[in-house]
Amino acid sequence: MKAVVVGAAWTDSFAYNIASGLRDLGCSVTAVEEVRPQVPGAPAAVLSEVAFRSAWLDDAWQRRVSRRILAAEPDVVLSADARLAPSVVTRLRKSGCKTAFWFPDPVNNLGRMTMLAAGYDVVAFKDLLLVERLNAIYTSNVHYLPEACNPSLHRPPTVVPHRREIVVVGNLYQTRLQLLRRLHDSGIPLRLYGSGFPRWSSPGRLQSLYTGEHVTGLRKAEVFRSAAAVLNNLHPAEMHGVNARLFEAAGSGGLLLTEARPALDALFSSEEVVSFSTYDQLHEAANAAVHGHLPAREMGDRASSRAHAEHKYSDRLRLLLDWLL
Repeated sequence: MKAVVVGAAWTDSFAYNIASGLRDLGCSVTAVEEVRPQVPGAPAAVLSEVAFRSAWLDDAWQRRVSRRILAAEPDVVLSADARLAPSVVTRLRKSGCKTAFWFPDPVNNLGRMTMLAAGYDVVAFKDLLLVERLNAIYTSNVHYLPEACNPSLHRPPTVVPHRREIVVVGNLYQTRLQLLRRLHDSGIPLRLYGSGFPRWSSPGRLQSLYTGEHVTGLRKAEVFRSAAAVLNNLHPAEMHGVNARLFEAAGSGGLLLTEARPALDALFSSEEVVSFSTYDQLHEAANAAVHGHLPAREMGDRASSRAHAEHKYSDRLRLLLDWLL
């Protein structure tokens, strides 16, 4: 089967891991990364705003995307980019392609929900509450599909140092910054990785905790495995679902301190990850992890075994292809 994956495909990105999972299933995969022209620096924001306000101009830009996709003669097109225009999906379906969209973000990033207007054969979201509400009243082609791990990248390294710090990998949005300040002020040692502090933020006392390193792939797995624990607080707009970091850190054998959501119990047990619903619960678990009072390696190994057995991208994509075909 020939597949096209639409979305930014840098190492360990969502589109990259989807393509990897499809290849694991024996598919021939072509990546199409640029839905809109790439403009460096500040003009990129202007370009995005123009495209938002002018459907005609956005469609004109994306005709090139249609041609690139159709040139691959795919059986299946799977988009991980919400900006792919409905007109492109219409052209693809008219050509005989099966089309699917998989959304990896919390509900606050749904925007105008154009993925529901695009005519995809299948639309997948990671939030079960959203899926239930949409299918109850509005549509019938929406499915619940959590994110996953890529065992070729998210696996326990053979030898790693052991740090007595709680690791945070990801975006430093406002509620996460507030939580990190509380933990830091209470004496919990932290180590931060990612793209850095937003320009509007005032890092203050957190600045010295930032490593300046954006980690991906095997290096990310090393960071997860070597930590006393991995903090995985969730964006408040993650309603019933969980994020990719849960599966990545679990696959890498890290000890996870993850914020509770209704979907969690069906994915991992309390012997595999530590969940919290309040700050006090998190603080107690973080303190225990730092002082070696939790079976970090044993829990990490169990979480990794579960992730590799049940929560691989190939597992999710096998299900998606069943819906699609």
